[in-house]
Amino acid sequence: MRPIFTILLLSLYGFFCYLMLGITLQYIPIDSDAAFLRIKQDVVHLPYYLPAFFIHAFTAVLVLPAGFTQFSRRLRRKAPQWHPGWGGFICG
Repeated sequence: MRPIFTILLLSLYGFFCYLMLGITLQYIPIDSDAAFLRIKQDVVHLPYYLPAFFIHAFTAVLVLPAGFTQFSRRLRRKAPQWHPGWGGFICG
């Protein structure tokens, strides 16, 4: 049962990564009148808002797929310095 559950979770995670890619592609080319930003017209004029928004949106496409490494037992065994888990952050 465990392998089927793992495959299901990884598939679901992959699907969410795909959805995030679709959302992010709406903002290419960079435009302040696209998708979500249409309802934020009262704040897009602020000098920090658009750079922060686009950095947030475009890095999400990179960070979400990187999350697949959290499911790798091989990575946890062979490269613990790259995948310390919570213990590495809490204990040292």
